[in-house]
Amino acid sequence: MPFVILFLMISWPVLEVASIIQVSRWIGGIPTFLLLAAGVAVGAFLVKSQSRLVGVRVMEAMRSGGSPEKTLLDSGTTSLAGILFMIPGFVSDAVAILLLLPVVRGFLWRGASYSMRARGGKWQARTQQGARPEPQGDAQGPVRSETVIDVEFTEVPRGEGKGGSSAKRTDSPWGNG
Repeated sequence: MPFVILFLMISWPVLEVASIIQVSRWIGGIPTFLLLAAGVAVGAFLVKSQSRLVGVRVMEAMRSGGSPEKTLLDSGTTSLAGILFMIPGFVSDAVAILLLLPVVRGFLWRGASYSMRARGGKWQARTQQGARPEPQGDAQGPVRSETVIDVEFTEVPRGEGKGGSSAKRTDSPWGNG
């Protein structure tokens, strides 16, 4: 796996530069520059719009009783597509366009939900083998801490009058001001 990551880190910028050179040969330098600038503008728009809408969409999903995971995945893929649009080059733009397609998002959602279910199953298996599960709060009643706080107090009698003691204390740091 580290070899694959190293290979991608080296080959991705090479592919980006090669794609810019090839497109500039096909359509010219100025149109290539304009396409790259348009990609940056589209990417900035996508990131900005998703940063504003993700909270609203998650709250709407939770209010309707659904889970916010699909909404978060959709917003995350759109933000990632925006970031990829802002990277100069046409390979990253092609990947960004793929991330914006609903079919690709569906594949990503199925893969992510399968992965979450598989990990949840492993956690369940570990808790069933004798590990102590985490308390669930209201599902099992109030969760009580096993920490005991021992407190000592001294009752101070009220003095005469409505506001407390009329006697002036000389040992108080609050009255010496």
